[in-house]
Amino acid sequence: MRITGIPFSTPLVPKVMDDSKDVTRRLMRDPPPPPNPEQPFSLAPAVSRAIKFYSLNDYERLPKEPGLFDVSGSVGYVRDRCAKTEWMSPYGSAGDRLYVKEQLEPSSMRGAAITGTPIALYSADHRAVLPSAPPGGHRRADGLSSWYPWRARVITPRYCPRWASRTTLEVLSVRPEHLGDITEAEAIREGTASVADFRALWTKINGAWTPDAWVWRVEYRRLAATASAVVEKTYPHAQLRRSPKLRERLAGRQARIWSAEHGTWWRPNGGGYTGTKDSAGVYEFSDAWSRVRSCGPEKMISLEILTQSAAAAKQVA
Repeated sequence: MRITGIPFSTPLVPKVMDDSKDVTRRLMRDPPPPPNPEQPFSLAPAVSRAIKFYSLNDYERLPKEPGLFDVSGSVGYVRDRCAKTEWMSPYGSAGDRLYVKEQLEPSSMRGAAITGTPIALYSADHRAVLPSAPPGGHRRADGLSSWYPWRARVITPRYCPRWASRTTLEVLSVRPEHLGDITEAEAIREGTASVADFRALWTKINGAWTPDAWVWRVEYRRLAATASAVVEKTYPHAQLRRSPKLRERLAGRQARIWSAEHGTWWRPNGGGYTGTKDSAGVYEFSDAWSRVRSCGPEKMISLEILTQSAAAAKQVA
C-alpha cells in the first residue's frame, strides 16, 4: 500500500471532512498533447509490466499495472510530442492512501482559548494541531516548538508535515481525463453546486480554465481521523525517566513510541519502524516504557500519549 500526501486549499478542507467532496481533479504534470481529431488517442490502464508480450485481443482479460496508463490510438503522434507513451498516477491507485495536507498557522496568531498550549492551528477551523510539542520537539520561550522551522506566518498546504495531517483518504479509483469532461453530477461531488461554480473555483486556484487540459480524476473515501488531532501530550524519554510519579499517573494510557534518531514511529510489538502514523503501534504505557526504558539519549525517544477517543479509533481500525 502506497501512502502519499495531497494538498487541499483551506475552503475545501471542511468539505472533505464532512464527506460532501469525494472526488478531486489535479492537473497532470508533463501531460499528453492536446486532442487532435486527425490523430485520436486516449489513455487506458496499462497491462502489467510482468507481461512482456501479448495480443491486443487479450487486453481486457490481462492484469493491469496499478496506477499506470498508456496510449491507445495514435501512439506515434503522442510519442513525437512527448517522447513517452506512459503516465504513472502520482496519487497511487485503488487501495492506496492519501494524507490530507492543509494550511497551518502558529497558535500565537490567534488568542484561542484551547486546553494546553497548541503550537499550531489548522487554518480551516482553527483547531489545535497538537496541544503539546510533537515528536522530538522542544519548547521555546514563546510557547512554540522548535519543529516549526519556517519563518512564514502561515504554512501552506504544500509544506504541511506528515505528522500534522488529521485526515486520511483511501483511493477508490484514479483515471486521466480532460478537464472539460466534468459533468454536473461530478461538479457536485467536487463540493460545488454546478459546473459553473467548479469552473470559477478551478480558475481561482489554478489560474485558468482550459477544457482540453489533462487532469487526474481521483475518487476517494475518508477514513477515520488520523493521529495528530488526537495526541494529548508528548513526553520526552528524559522527562519520563526523571519522574516516577508521572509514569505512575500515565499507567493504563495508550501511547505511541517516536524515535527522533530515525524520524519514525515504532511498529506494533516492536516490529521495526514506520514513517506513517497509520501503521504505528499503539502500546499500553507500561509496555511502551518497558521497551524504551534502557534506550540512551542518542535514540531521542518520546512517547505520544493518546486521548481516549484516539485509542478507541485505533482499536476499531
